[in-house]
Order: sequence, then C-alpha cells, then structure tokens
Amino acid sequence: MNFTLCHIIQFYAIKVKVMKSQIELLSEAIVDYMETNDLSQTGLAKLVKIKQYQVARILGGRVKNVTKDVEAICNYANINLNTGITFTCDNVRLAKVLEKAWDGTDASAEFIATILEAAIPFVKSISKQPS
Repeated sequence: MNFTLCHIIQFYAIKVKVMKSQIELLSEAIVDYMETNDLSQTGLAKLVKIKQYQVARILGGRVKNVTKDVEAICNYANINLNTGITFTCDNVRLAKVLEKAWDGTDASAEFIATILEAAIPFVKSISKQPS
C-alpha cells in the first residue's frame, strides 16, 4: 500500500484523538478559546463566575472528569462537551441542528458536509427568489 504524507498525518491525528480523554480535549479547546479571546485564567474565571484556581486545575490536568465548572466554561465558550469543538453561529436553529447531528467523528462530519454540499443549489435558488 502506498502511504502519502496526508495519510500518515491523518492516521497520527486520529490516533492522538482516540488516545486523549474527553477532559484533555476540552482543556485544549478552553486554552484555544482563551488565546483567541486574549483571556487570562483570572479573566475567564471572572466571566464564568468560578474560582481562578479551578480554571488552573482544569487546564493543569488535575481534573479527571467533566465537573460543573468545566461544563460552565464550555457553555460560556460555546465548546461542545462531547467533542471539544468550538462552534459559533448566529443562527440558533442551525447551530442546534448541527450540534445534534454531528457526533464529533470524521465520518459524521463528511456525511453532513456531503448533504450540505448537495443542498447548495437549492439554497441558492431560494435565496434568489423575491420575498
């Protein structure tokens, strides 16, 4: 079998994802959120209304399960508790449907993307019609 660099990278990424726990994935997503929004642990703690030391424990790997504080941070930052993926969408209905439909796997993402791509001509024809 011929392996390309893409195959090797995909295999490695999948292997790493499988080996990481849910809390590790969520912790990484929280760090990404903090970096993107230029937030310190103290700043995030104030926004979410939890103690700073709890944020430090979560990010430092000293929390082994999804606690109410982890859940509060994820809810505030729009991080999906099951996948650790941050998703922001102004359309609440679309965001909820995608969150329900996508289980976090690559196969599921590919299937949903294929369905959406097939719908593009219909969506564009609807948006061109006069209201």
